[in-house]
Order: sequence, then structure tokens, then C-alpha cells
Amino acid sequence: MSVAEVKTTMTAEKLFREVKKLPKAEFEKFSAKFSRLNSKPKETNLSKKEADLIVKVNECTPTEKQNRHFYKLVRKRRNYTLTEDEYQELLDMTEKFEIQNVERLKSLIKLAKIRKKTLEEVMDELGIKPPSVI
Repeated sequence: MSVAEVKTTMTAEKLFREVKKLPKAEFEKFSAKFSRLNSKPKETNLSKKEADLIVKVNECTPTEKQNRHFYKLVRKRRNYTLTEDEYQELLDMTEKFEIQNVERLKSLIKLAKIRKKTLEEVMDELGIKPPSVI
């Protein structure tokens, strides 16, 4: 899992260094979101709190590799070919993803309150779609 932990003041240079560390698929998702965000007229200055919340939102997102593995296990479960160990792994991943989604949602709600916007508006601005139901 590729997670960049940022514990200092966020600057453009620090953010750029962290973004460069992302795997290709994650970088492409970030780039697309940034392009959409950058193409709309918006405030260009994020407060430290907003930047920290956006970092936290991104940290709580499973990687492409984790998603692929998770859905592989889901398919095996649907086909009744899941081993006991794989079943336990699927349960563990589901619990982890649910906890991450709760933390991500909390951060998005805080960001919406700071910006005095609805959750849906903030998610749209960041190019975030609600998770699909399995």
C-alpha cells in the first residue's frame, strides 16, 4: 500500500514530492482529480486545516492493487471457490476498508463545514464518487 504520511506544514513542494511517490495508477487518478479541480474557478489558497483534511481523505483510499485483490476475492466468494484463509482475508479487508471509509467521510464532512458547502459539493469539487455497493 502506498501511503504518504505528512506531519509538517503542507507546501506545494512537499505535496509535489509526495505525489511523485504514488504508483502510476494512483498518480493518474490524482492528476485527473487535480485537473478537474484546477479547471474550475475556485479559491486557490487552502488553509492548513483544509490541506490536512485533503491529505487524510487521500490516505484513506485503498490502492488500485488492494482494490483488484479485494474484488478478486469477492468474485471467488460469489463463485464459491474461496478458501477459509481467503474468506478471513476478505473479512479483514472489508473491515479495514469500512474503517477507512468512515475516516474519509469524517474528513470530507469537516472539509464541507469549513467551506460552508454540502458534502456532495465538496466531493464533486474533489472528483470523488461515492463508493459502489458490492
